[in-house]
Amino acid sequence: MPFIAPAIAAIGAAVTGIASFVGGLGVVGQALLGIGLNFAVNALRGDQQQQAVTGTQLQVQYGADRPREIAVGLVAVAGHDVYTNTYGPSNKYMQKVFVLSDFPVTALTRIAVNGEWRTINWGNVEGRGAQVTGFDGDVLRIRFYDGRHTALQAAEFGEHGLVGSSNPAGRWTAEHVGKSTAFVVINARFDDEEMASLPQFLFEFQGAPLYDPRKDTTSGGAGAHRWNDVATWEYSENPIVQAYNYERGFFANGQLLVGKGVPEIDLPAAPWMSAANVCDESTPTRAFRYRAGALFSTSDGVTHSDNLAPVLEACSGGLFYLVDGDHPIVGANQPVVATLTDDDIIVGSPRQFRAKRRSDLVNTVFGTYNSPDDLWAATSYDPRSSAEALAADRERHAKALNFGAVFLASQASDLAEAALRRARYQASETIIVRPRWIVLEPGDWISLASARYGTRTYQVVGRSLGALNANGARNVTLTLDEVGNGIYDSSIVIPERPVRIAPAFPVRLSTLQGFLAYASQVTSESGRALPAITVQWDLIDDVTVDSVLIEYWKSDDPTRRIQANFERASVTGVVAEGLVPRTSYTLQGTVVTNPPRNTFFSAPQIVTTLTEDLAAELADLQEDIQEILRFGPESLGKLEELLEGLAATIATTNVVQHSEAESASAAIIEERTTRATETEALARRTDGVVATLTDVETKVTGTAQAVTTLEGRVTSAEGTVTAAASAVTAATARIDNAEGVALGAASAVNSLSATVTQNTSSITAQAALINGVQATVDGVSANGLFSVDAIAGDGIGSVRMALFARVNDSVGYVDSGLYIDVTGGVGTVLIQANRFIVTDGSASTYPFVIQGGVVKLAIARFQQLVSDNGKMVIDGSGGTISIYD
Repeated sequence: MPFIAPAIAAIGAAVTGIASFVGGLGVVGQALLGIGLNFAVNALRGDQQQQAVTGTQLQVQYGADRPREIAVGLVAVAGHDVYTNTYGPSNKYMQKVFVLSDFPVTALTRIAVNGEWRTINWGNVEGRGAQVTGFDGDVLRIRFYDGRHTALQAAEFGEHGLVGSSNPAGRWTAEHVGKSTAFVVINARFDDEEMASLPQFLFEFQGAPLYDPRKDTTSGGAGAHRWNDVATWEYSENPIVQAYNYERGFFANGQLLVGKGVPEIDLPAAPWMSAANVCDESTPTRAFRYRAGALFSTSDGVTHSDNLAPVLEACSGGLFYLVDGDHPIVGANQPVVATLTDDDIIVGSPRQFRAKRRSDLVNTVFGTYNSPDDLWAATSYDPRSSAEALAADRERHAKALNFGAVFLASQASDLAEAALRRARYQASETIIVRPRWIVLEPGDWISLASARYGTRTYQVVGRSLGALNANGARNVTLTLDEVGNGIYDSSIVIPERPVRIAPAFPVRLSTLQGFLAYASQVTSESGRALPAITVQWDLIDDVTVDSVLIEYWKSDDPTRRIQANFERASVTGVVAEGLVPRTSYTLQGTVVTNPPRNTFFSAPQIVTTLTEDLAAELADLQEDIQEILRFGPESLGKLEELLEGLAATIATTNVVQHSEAESASAAIIEERTTRATETEALARRTDGVVATLTDVETKVTGTAQAVTTLEGRVTSAEGTVTAAASAVTAATARIDNAEGVALGAASAVNSLSATVTQNTSSITAQAALINGVQATVDGVSANGLFSVDAIAGDGIGSVRMALFARVNDSVGYVDSGLYIDVTGGVGTVLIQANRFIVTDGSASTYPFVIQGGVVKLAIARFQQLVSDNGKMVIDGSGGTISIYD
């Protein structure tokens, strides 16, 4: 078929690579195919995004430039499409070859065809392969190669085989073996009723056979497993066994394909066996405590930590790097290995204790796992929440926890529950103890009895050995996080420590708090709708306040003012006297006190009254509201552009002072630019500092920089004169791992700009301010900014302000903002939020919610509701409903 010839030609090299795989490339060739080629191409493209490592690959992959992937445990993939061939009368048959894993696998369990699971009838095998059930006709067959083969099946040389039916002949030969590669051959027969087009496939299979040191007699276990004989290995869903094999590395023909390549001596058998045994323990709902399935990848930007993270998350585990090698720890209560008291702490040494860490509070956990019943899509497990924790924290602190290697809903829920309960152990300490406690290692659980802080159970999360000082020699610094048996035992009640709240002091008001005004309507006795303005303020608790005074006037005539008084107990009122439709009014409010004292009016509110047709007036506002809502995200984009611009600026300015050590550097930089021509006058000044330090042991690099740029520019071109000034200050800090991937970054920016432009017919002036902060860790970013933009010209002016916040995570993003806008003589205050809560400090309520674009009252107390046309009146005080013709 000519139309697929280019694709087949491009795949030919890949098929040849599959055929020889590791047999004929040699050492250099194998390294290039496995690592060097992919990394080089991706680096040149510069557009690769790091992909999360999971147990699924639901999109078909194409092309030869694909990273190696090795499957462990139960997984599902759409496969890597490497070959397409049609043959037979009228090209009625089509062959497709999909690579499943770049290492042998154990078994192909089932296949999904067009979103529906089908079984494979391995008892019905003929030249085209095993029958895929669920079709009336014999239209779909499959052949499976688990990667442990050394030659093609005999069927490949027959009428329907890859070699026998290649079109033209020779596109697939006996040399295309695919040794050590797991792949499937799909053979479809086109049929108008059953197979009019090639369907979409999803393959579920059991991943690589794995070495288990518990089953190796030579490593202290019991069994026939041997590291140097893959034929003795077995399929395993145990996440610790999977992690062990990744640590040792997956090899083919002596070459490391995926993994660390850690020698056996650096992986002590005892802790690995113990951790694997914990994973195999049963629970009340499962035969095994922890199971996992993952695709280990060599994709550009994917680190060893990225590959191991989902597997270790599947067992609530981690790795500790100790003197004798890497040690795993899994999610289970640990024995207390030592008991310390105040006598073990060096007298006079610094001691840090925190009973509660507000920045780490979590009382709700939600997220996803890979659901085989839902075609391995990321599916939500039951969210976990603690009523006791919510009460203690006084607000909801939710965290998304997605399990990329978990395929059991009950396991995902248990892991989320354990994570939530672990977060409720809030205490932490840093202590310096006597040298005898050097025996404690990271991961150990200890008991610390303190006369001041009580007795608590801690996990050692950090340990360092001190030098000789006034307190002695070789003292040990321990960093401790509180733990307890309540993490994995829900019957244990974890004591909560409520947030401390300072006592309140009496407040004497000098003005109205929370004063707002907005246009409304009232109905006259004749039923006519008249313009009105509703005013509201915060509830007044000050007993010295007698009443509320509201003063208002036409915005263009401040000499004629009208006053209205309202009771102190109320929180809202309506003014209608003297108002006319479609007119701008200015309102301000204050309090009247007894005994009298100095008070002042609140900030003025500007309101334009409505027409007699309220519905038409509200419809006219829709477009303005949408425009205002775009201002916050647009300002956030400007903030990121400022950060990128300053980063480029600091990289090109002159260094005037520089200090450098082997792993650290510090520099002071500055730039001075002046230019004066017939059409331009420019003055620019940039000052900055940069400091960088790399930790010798971890290779973690921290960078901190601050830069200020001042610029003034006046230009003249084609009768237009523009004067512009700007001042931008930024502070940024980040920490990168050894591979250069950012572990965390934080930035703060202040930008001021002013521009005036004069042409032959008009003058325009614009001033803008942006204050913004941004923090990013592990793909989660939090942004906050305050932005003001003011424009004047051609007899009109406008001001737009935004107080805007956004948090991005793996689920999506959440926005919240307060917008203030004055355009065309109309003032607008707009709030964007998922929840709108009113509180007096002790009690809170949700006055209304918005669902599907409809405002719904959760609870409301009213005196009178009047319909827009005045024909329906609901009297909340008298309890009557009146309807007029």
